Order: sequence, then C-alpha cells, then structure tokens
Amino acid sequence: MFAYMIVEHPTTDVWFKGTSGIDIDLRRVDIDQCPQKQVPGITQPLNIFAGTDKCKQRTTECEAISGLGFRRGSYKCTCRKGFYFPDTNIPQKYFNGSTLEEEYEKLMLNEISTYSNPNSYQCLPCAEGCDACKDASPCVAALNWPMRTSILVLACAVIGFLPPAAYFTFRYQQVKVLRAASPALLRVIALGAFFIYCTSIVMYPNPTLYTCTARVWLREIGFSLTYGALMLKTWRISVIFRVRSAKAVKITDAALLKRLGVLCGCISVALLIRTIVAPPVVVVGRTSDDLKAFLCKTNWWDHTFTSMEVLFLAWGVRLCIMVRKAPSEFNESRFISMAIYNEFLLTCFLNVSM
Repeated sequence: MFAYMIVEHPTTDVWFKGTSGIDIDLRRVDIDQCPQKQVPGITQPLNIFAGTDKCKQRTTECEAISGLGFRRGSYKCTCRKGFYFPDTNIPQKYFNGSTLEEEYEKLMLNEISTYSNPNSYQCLPCAEGCDACKDASPCVAALNWPMRTSILVLACAVIGFLPPAAYFTFRYQQVKVLRAASPALLRVIALGAFFIYCTSIVMYPNPTLYTCTARVWLREIGFSLTYGALMLKTWRISVIFRVRSAKAVKITDAALLKRLGVLCGCISVALLIRTIVAPPVVVVGRTSDDLKAFLCKTNWWDHTFTSMEVLFLAWGVRLCIMVRKAPSEFNESRFISMAIYNEFLLTCFLNVSM
C-alpha cells in the first residue's frame, strides 16, 4: 500500500487547516519493463520503466505479463522470429523475467550467476531457410547431390569432348565425309551443344536470379544454334531434292550461316526483351512433406519459348519426312532426322508431363 498526503492551507495566510491523502494499492499496479514500440502518428504514454528488462536482445524479446503487481520481472523473454526455445519438451517456451532479474542482481553483486554465461537465456537459431520453427528440424528440402553431381560430371565430360570435336572438323575439313557434312555448320552445332550443356553447370547450386537468367539464355541460344543448323542442313537437302529442272541449285554454307544468324538474332532480341520486362525470379515451392524448395519461376514467356521450339521442331519433322527418300552418300539426312525426331518427342513429353 502506498499513501500520498499533502497539507492544505490558504494561499494568503499560512496556517494549518487539514490534510488530504490518497492510498494506492501497488499490488494492483503493473509495471512494464519492456521497450516501448514506436508507432508512427501515435504518442506513447510516459513509462520510466521501459527498456529495463534483462532479456538478451539478440535472440529474445520482452513480452509484458499483466496482473503480477508492482515488482520487477513482470515479463517473459520469448524467442525472436527465426529462433526456437532450447528445451523443446516443456510447454512454456519462454524465459521467466523474475529469474533473469534475480540472476542479473547476483551478477551486479559479484556473486555466481548464470546470467554472465553468453549462451544462457538464449534461443537457438532455426535451420537454414526457416522463417519460424519449433525445433532444429529442416525447413528446406535437401537436394539430391549425388544425382546432381553425376549429371554435372556427365555434362562436363560432354563439354570437354566438344573442343576436340570442333578441332577435328577444322583439321580434317578437306576429308570427303566432313566436307559433305559442312564443317562450318558442324562447329556451330558443337557451339550450340556447349551452351545447352552449360545449363547443367549453372543450375548445379541452388537457383538464384543470375542462374535462372543464365539458364534461359544458354538454353535458347544453344537450341537455336544446334537445331537451327540441323534444320537448315535438312532444308537445303529438301530444296535440292525437290528441284525438277536441269538447272542446279547451289546453297552455300555461307548462305545457311546468314539465315542462322538472323534466327539467333531474333531469339536474342526476344530474350533481351524478356529479361528486361519479366526477368526470371526464384520462387519458394512446397514438397509433399511441407518443406521449402527453391525453383526458377516459369511464366507465359517460358511457355511461349517452349511453344516456339515445338513449332520449330514440327517444321523440322516435316522436312525430315520430305527428305526421307533423298539419296545421301553418308546417310547424314537420316542421322539428322533421328536427332530432330528425338528432340521433338522429348520436348513434347517433358512439357506435357510437367
């Protein structure tokens, strides 16, 4: 009980007249030692006890408890977002403010105190990627690193084989079989394959904005170079095979490379517009176990590019059907047709199944 009394007297003559008193039951008055939260536009009432709590601010935050009266420790230290209470088995997931006040007082009196231990009264950090947690359980789905590493090794092996193959086409370009296959276009195909297989390298770690963007560029440019060269070679065979006149039709490799350059230029412009207007972003998906999975977001731009690939491959299938009976000394058109058929079926299957 707290009593407050004043002496009453007139303002002119100083002589005793009486007293007035107010009794306050401090057992019903709470004090709030937690820091005041600043809200824009709202003036907080004066609280001289604000910020006197003993919670360790790095991992815990103060939460006032009402009804405990006018005494220290009328609060609890709860875990901040991204941390969890060390003892996961007890129902009360907080540190009692009274206990912290007692231990802090011992520390001030140079007595043995657990408050001086930097790890005491601290919450533990959640697993990587967890916004909130109750224990150390993971929140992010673990990647299948052995399988990803196997794919990466295979891709690197193919990439390592491409430079010798390109050099071989340059070194022996006068050989009849290579000259008939257009060595310049073979090197373009090898370059496109290099870009396509590089997507396995950039997507090996967890996806980011840069890896998602690089994946799209490498995939589309590589596809344009590789299958564009194959399509143009097949197109040249179909044009020559369909000629009925005695006049010979000659389509040089340089002419095909010009057409291929126009195709890659159009794809590059479309990719540049897509990167500026709607750059790829990383989204968080959920597995069946409710674990996070970071993925490159697909939108209508990706579906548009996929549709263009399917249409381009469908045109290639049509060319393959047209040249299926064309005479070929080294069966090059047959092998090109097999590559186009496989890519067309694989592209359709993957996009329908996904």
